[in-house]
Amino acid sequence: MKKQEIARENIFSSVGRVTVAVYLKADTDKQTLSTVLFSNKSKFVPGISAQMTYRPGRGRTLEESVKNVIARTVAKYETACRPQRKHIDYAQAYGYLPGDVKHQLCPAQWRAENTRRAALTYYERRSIPILQRILDRIDDPSTLEEAQQAYLALARKNTDRGEANALATANKHITEANLLYEASRYLLSQYDLPPIEIPLFTTESIVPPEQAKALPRDDLVRLAELIRLDSSKTPLAAGAALMLCCLLRPAEVCPKYGEIVDCDNFGVYAAVHNISNGERVSAMKTRNAYRQVILPKYVMDIVRDSREVLCRQGYSDDEINDAYVIHHRQDIHRPADPQDISRYVKNKLELLGYNSDYWLGMEMVVQVEPDMDDGGNALTDVTAYLLRCSGCTYLCNCASVPLPDGRSVMPHGLVDALMGHRLRNEDAWWADWIKREDNWPVIAQVLEGIILDPDHSAHPAFASALPIVSPQVCHVTQSYVVPQSALPGSTITITVRCHDCDRVDVRLPKHIQLARENGKSRTTLSRQQSCIPDIQELVAKEYYDMLKKDAKKIHGKVKNMYEKKKRPV
Repeated sequence: MKKQEIARENIFSSVGRVTVAVYLKADTDKQTLSTVLFSNKSKFVPGISAQMTYRPGRGRTLEESVKNVIARTVAKYETACRPQRKHIDYAQAYGYLPGDVKHQLCPAQWRAENTRRAALTYYERRSIPILQRILDRIDDPSTLEEAQQAYLALARKNTDRGEANALATANKHITEANLLYEASRYLLSQYDLPPIEIPLFTTESIVPPEQAKALPRDDLVRLAELIRLDSSKTPLAAGAALMLCCLLRPAEVCPKYGEIVDCDNFGVYAAVHNISNGERVSAMKTRNAYRQVILPKYVMDIVRDSREVLCRQGYSDDEINDAYVIHHRQDIHRPADPQDISRYVKNKLELLGYNSDYWLGMEMVVQVEPDMDDGGNALTDVTAYLLRCSGCTYLCNCASVPLPDGRSVMPHGLVDALMGHRLRNEDAWWADWIKREDNWPVIAQVLEGIILDPDHSAHPAFASALPIVSPQVCHVTQSYVVPQSALPGSTITITVRCHDCDRVDVRLPKHIQLARENGKSRTTLSRQQSCIPDIQELVAKEYYDMLKKDAKKIHGKVKNMYEKKKRPV
């Protein structure tokens, strides 16, 4: 039987418009479909055709078979028209790039040298072989999925923290590979590298960056309690307290006991040393890293507890003064490793539920929004980054300082000076301001605005009762505590001095009455909506007691588990 044309279809292929004619040749028990293809100029294209057998009543319908044979024909034509790519040895081409040029492949937001070096090392060792397999089979779409699974297999091999962690780690390396390869296409333009984008895994458990920048107040209080409970057991607790409250970088946490000036409710330490290769050196990484560090009462109480431990161990005062507050576990005259302090804090946060997904989210934040020093170097320690970001956030929201122009705000220049950041020209004077001794009490009051533990705080809201005779001046959010000596029904005069631009929020318990004169209140203040963010709102001591109780339960469970491990079987 002769062939019979049963279909003719115009197709817009990737190489232009084509026409495919489908012919049917029927035998006794089967039917054969074949095709002929014409180019966009209606010219017959020899060698481009497809055939398939159609058996009525078995499997797909005739219409489905026609569509299938047309698709095969078009695909064959597209392959034939596509220029044959030469084999590209990508590893060799990449190897020709100089070292400094390879660093130019990294995105601008990867400012830290460690971040660039780690990403390039993984790319060269792991990603390039995967990309080469894709290039060798560039027309096979399955290679992208195979590459995706290859990254997942590597992530599973290098981590034991669960599938979510492995997926997030794989996505991190896939993202890096896509960015670096795309950049290399422009630097290696002579090789005409095809575009490649390995798909990411879908994950929902990674903490969004905006949620990872600062610790919630509840967890901040719990963390502070866990650290305080360890103050007599490990010197790392004092290091954690300094990082938490004093905005220090891990390598800057290296004071000796004799270098801390005890001013009763606060302490002062001159940050002029840095830990480098296990030794303390008299050189800081940047100019603004040299600064006065104020230790609030919470930190000083921990420092005093740590000093008392050394006293009980038999060390003399001279030996203790020359000892490091955060010292090596076997030698008090040897500083602790900064990484040990970071790991200690991270361990405490993990006890509070901060899992691997959270730390991966933090790593993303560190890369996108790095904490930079004067030299343009980024802080890569995610734990230290988290504590410094938390400290900065709470300082900006929980404290204020009187300015020469009469305003009471928290200037960004002061925050940068306390953190050891580079200062703008107009803020450079803050570096000298924090060094003057008469300003130390003011800075201490500023830091007390971040309340971690009412029992170890000099904040007026939780400090001892204020005397009646001496006026109290506080430049942070303040609550007046009625002295215990005050008799019921007695009158207490509180004078609030402020500027017209200041907002004052007066909150009185129900049993307190305002004195009135001629039927009018003697105060000109009315209850105003406070402009202070919610993070600054003072809460009752019961709130802190509840959180501290939670922390003690966690600490007790860990202690019991540790003691069980030590018991002989």
